Formats: sequence, structure tokens, C-alpha cells
Amino acid sequence: MVKFCIIAAPVLLVGIVTQSAHAAECPVDQVRADVSIEGPNTSTGVEVLNEVAIPLEGSTGLAGVLQHRRVTIEPGGTLELHRHDVVPGFAYVLTGTAIEYRSDCSVPIVRTGGDIATEPSSLTHWWRNEGETPVVLLVSHVVRDGAE
Repeated sequence: MVKFCIIAAPVLLVGIVTQSAHAAECPVDQVRADVSIEGPNTSTGVEVLNEVAIPLEGSTGLAGVLQHRRVTIEPGGTLELHRHDVVPGFAYVLTGTAIEYRSDCSVPIVRTGGDIATEPSSLTHWWRNEGETPVVLLVSHVVRDGAE
């Protein structure tokens, strides 16, 4: 019994030290209004392809476009710290595993294939690929004229 406790202790300690969320959402007890986060000022190992855009004015009367992008983050790559002031959207994780650092969560969130990250106006966040395979995100944003 003592051997089991000694072996299990490092595993438990790793979980406590890393303190990242292993679900698709921020744990309820870690949700915050505006967490101060720091992150990289530039992206590394990232490719962004603008797939399609649908003008909104003709169909909805709203200014701007619904933009769909494919973002690939290579192993070891980071998607820079950025803010969604006027560009809300969604990021669907198609493949890979990434860590997302967000201004509305006190702990990093582990994102895996099939997860959807909401990106409301007011969010500041960045992503890191610590895995061995590329992370591919399908990102949709409502982009107003002049906003990115």
C-alpha cells in the first residue's frame, strides 16, 4: 500500500502543478471576468488561410463579412496574444491538441479535436501547440470593415 502512495504522489503532483483544464471549457470555479494574461507578441509556426467570406450587408443589412479561416499551428508553434474587441467568433479544433490561455479563465484550457472555443468580443487569448502533430483550427469571425 505504501508503494502505491509513493508512485501515485508524483502523478498527483504533476496534475496540481500544471493546473490546466482538461475539458473543452474553463472549469466553473476558474471562470473570471478579466484575467491578466501575457503571451507572445508574434505568432511562430502558424499558417493562416482565408478560406471564404460571405458579405453580410446583402443578406442581413449588417456591415462586414462572415470570415472563415483555417489556422494551422505546427508543433512548438504559438498563435500570438490577441484581443477580440469587435470580432467575435468560434474556433473549432479539427486536429491536434493545443493549450489556450484566455482572459476569462484562471487556468489554461487543453483543446483537442472536436472542441469549440468561443471567442466573444472582450476576449484576449493565445494558443500554443505543445504536441507532436499540427493543430488545425477552423475559425469563423464576423469581421467589420477594417477590423481583423
